[in-house]
Amino acid sequence: MKFLNINDVRISTVFNEILNQLDASITNEYNPFHIQIESAYGKGICEGKNYSDSICFFKFNFSLKDDLTLTINSSQASSSLYFIYSNQGHLLYQSEYSKYKLQRINERQTAILKARNNEIKLNLPSNNPLEIIIIKINPFFYSKKENINSCFKGSLHPILDFLNNKSQYAYFGEFNFKAIEVINNLNNITEKGMVRDLLMEGQVKLLLALFIQQYNGHLPNTRSFNLSNLEIKKINKIALEIRNNPRSHHSIKKIVEQHNISVAKLQKGFKMLHKKTLGDYVKNIRLEIAEEMIKEREYTISEIVYKVGFSSKSYFSKIFKIKFGFSPKQYQEIVKESLIHTTTK
Repeated sequence: MKFLNINDVRISTVFNEILNQLDASITNEYNPFHIQIESAYGKGICEGKNYSDSICFFKFNFSLKDDLTLTINSSQASSSLYFIYSNQGHLLYQSEYSKYKLQRINERQTAILKARNNEIKLNLPSNNPLEIIIIKINPFFYSKKENINSCFKGSLHPILDFLNNKSQYAYFGEFNFKAIEVINNLNNITEKGMVRDLLMEGQVKLLLALFIQQYNGHLPNTRSFNLSNLEIKKINKIALEIRNNPRSHHSIKKIVEQHNISVAKLQKGFKMLHKKTLGDYVKNIRLEIAEEMIKEREYTISEIVYKVGFSSKSYFSKIFKIKFGFSPKQYQEIVKESLIHTTTK
């Protein structure tokens, strides 16, 4: 068993402690809150960000060699809410009232925790890939900073009241499949610098809103979708294969045979996780990749059509204009003009 103790009052302190205790290294000199771990503890990446001085976001992607006990200490912990979500793997919450009673947080399950004595303790198991999201919000600081007391009273105060009356100071929700789409969007952000920061902030706050909505009962019971955790994993794997191989012919027949999933579950999964049918998802991925290729200016439009998997240039032009508001040729000219103006400034 390994131990990681962090004080989360400041995000800089958190990452300095991770660097020192887990023998990690900064992966980007311009972003000290994105670090890589490859040591006796295991390997993985940690990423984090502060928003509005009252919201703190952490994402841990780990593959641990030994079980790890993560202890979060903070003078603000008893007045903060911790929203925990496991996008891959499971973890265990250790209640302050019993060192031996562990509550399992399953994959795709939401938990909301509040520290009684300024401490949150989580056990992360070894030998399995983990992707853990932690969003901390201090409701009092947030309502004061944003000057929205109605938000605090209407959304966050009931959660605090509920946890204060629970012996474990914890709430364990249903499986939340809506969060998967937001986390996928987070993981697929490729932009750099300020644009990346803005996109991440939007997705993090959307994720927090989903967790609060789920507690308040505004989200449907995700069990009603009748998809097992294994089927959700298959849908995510299929979506990743499509993104990595857009040119391939992704027929429903071939996919259901390769992944041992029914047509009904396949289509239901894509509608639930990506708000699109399988066919529309493939088309959308191809268009997004085509747009990036146009920006890179390495290929002609005809070459791009072929490389992303379309067979008709006229059809590609039609749906590209529907999605982006310009034909591929017009978009290409806009990119060219933009570069000219940039270089002449």
